[in-house]
Amino acid sequence: MFSVSILLFPSLSVLSIIFPPITAKSNDIIHTCLDQVHAENSKDVWFLNSTQAEAKYGSIGTWEFCPGTNLNHFFYSRYGFDEDLSRWKTGSITSMSWMFLGASSFNGDLVGWDVGRVTSMSQMFRGASAFNRDISSWDVGSVTSTLQTFMRASSFNGDLSEWDVSRVTSMYQMFYGASSFDGELSRWDVSQVMSMGYMFFEAISFNGEISGWNVGKVTSMYKMFSGATSFNQCLGWDARYAHTKDMFDEVTKGKISNDCPIKKSISSTAKVMETELTSEPIQLTVTPTSSPKIREYPKNYTMHSENEVDTTLKPSILQATKELTHNNLTSNRIHPMQSNIISTIISNRTENTNYDSMQMPYLPRTPEFTPLR
Repeated sequence: MFSVSILLFPSLSVLSIIFPPITAKSNDIIHTCLDQVHAENSKDVWFLNSTQAEAKYGSIGTWEFCPGTNLNHFFYSRYGFDEDLSRWKTGSITSMSWMFLGASSFNGDLVGWDVGRVTSMSQMFRGASAFNRDISSWDVGSVTSTLQTFMRASSFNGDLSEWDVSRVTSMYQMFYGASSFDGELSRWDVSQVMSMGYMFFEAISFNGEISGWNVGKVTSMYKMFSGATSFNQCLGWDARYAHTKDMFDEVTKGKISNDCPIKKSISSTAKVMETELTSEPIQLTVTPTSSPKIREYPKNYTMHSENEVDTTLKPSILQATKELTHNNLTSNRIHPMQSNIISTIISNRTENTNYDSMQMPYLPRTPEFTPLR
C-alpha cells in the first residue's frame, strides 16, 4: 500500500490518496506473443493441463507467435487433437515441418493462416489421416521442401492448383499413400525440383494431367507412380538426367493410354531416313550432341520387322512397331533411345534423334542405378 499527497491551491490544503498494493494475479496472461521457448512450454503444458495453460498463455485458439518461431513437431503424434486453430497468427512462422505428423484426428480450419514466411513443410500432414480442409489460398512461395507433406494423409483431396511451388527443390514422397488425392496440378512450376522419388507412390486415385511439367532438373523419379493404379496419362517429359527405375511399377501392365502422341526429339547430328518398316534391316547411327554422354556413342542400331515387341513393357506409342536389336543383342525391353528411333521411323517423317534429349511417353526400368533422394 502507498499514498500520494497533492498540495491544492489556493487553500494550501493537502489531499492524500491511498492506493492498494499492486499484485499480479496468478491467472494473468504474461505473454503477448510466444517465442520458441514459450511456444514449446505452452504446448507441453496444454497437453498436461489445458486449464493451467489457458490461465498462463491464453486459449490455445488465440496464441500468437513471435518472429523467428518454428512449429516443428508441434502436434507430433497427438492422435486425439482437433482444436480450433483458425485464429492463429502464423505470419512470423518460418518452419512447419512435422507439425501435424500422426495427428490422425485433426481436421481443423486453416484457411486463414499466413504461411508466407514458411520455408519447410516437410512431413507437415504426414499421417494426418482425417485432414481434408481448404488450404488452396496459402502463399507457399517461400517453401523449398514439400518432402512427405501429405504422406498417408488418406482423406486429403484439397485444391492445390494455385500453389506457387517455384522454389521447391524436393517433392520426395509428397503424396505417398495419399489415397484420396486427385487434385489439379497441371500449372505447377516444378522447374527447381530435383527429387520426385515415390511422389505419387500408392496414390491410388491420382490421374492428373501433368505432361506440361518442366522436370529438367529432376535427378530421381524412382517409383514415382509405383502403385498409383489410376494413373493413365501421357508424359512428354524431357527427363534426360532422371533416374527412373520402377517409375511405373504396378501401374502400366498394359494400362497406359493408347492415345499418347509421338514426340519429336530436340537435337541430333543424325537423321533418320523417311521410310516405312520392311522385312529388311534398317541401319541407324546415332551420335549425341549434348553432355554428359549417357552411353558411348556412336552406336549402330538395326530395326527388324520379324520380331514383335514385348506387349507388357512396350510404350503404347510402339504398338505397331517391331523389336530393335542393339549390337546383335536382342532384348524385349525398349529403352528411351530405342523408343525415339522406332517412333521416328514409323511416323514416316525425317526427324532428329538424340538420346540425351529424348522425349518419353513411357520410362523403362533401369536396374543398374540406385534410388536418389
